Amino acid sequence: AAQRQNAALQTELAAKLQEVEGRVAAKDAEELETYRQSHNTASLQTLQSAAEARVQAQKHQNKQHMMKSNLIQMRLQAEVHDTAAVAESSMSGSAADMRALSKSITKAKALEAVKLSKASRQTAEMMKTAKSLEASYEAESRTVDGDAKVDQLMSKEAA
Repeated sequence: AAQRQNAALQTELAAKLQEVEGRVAAKDAEELETYRQSHNTASLQTLQSAAEARVQAQKHQNKQHMMKSNLIQMRLQAEVHDTAAVAESSMSGSAADMRALSKSITKAKALEAVKLSKASRQTAEMMKTAKSLEASYEAESRTVDGDAKVDQLMSKEAA
């Protein structure tokens, strides 16, 4: 009778142990999922902040390039005006001097046109790049969420 009672007690203890282990495993799984979700949210926020900072840095860089382009354009225009002023003041000079001045003015205008064209092209390319970066960032922010967004941003960050 004592052995049967002992066996019954052991069976009952084993059942209670399994029940407790099951509850502990369920609680551990729940805590792990909660941690994973909060970690993913923090990672996503960090990556989003980094992406926003890159977009802002690109915008700032584009603004600096535009200011430089405008400065170059102003300098070129000043050079052309200076050359024209020299030409006008030398009108009374000889025909050979006039031809040289005319050639110089033509060359300066051609140079200005080339540099202005290049500066305009560079400015347009920079604006296109900035808009593309901004559009891709906004598209990513709208279309991807959860783990997929974290994975995508992490792979881009790694590249």
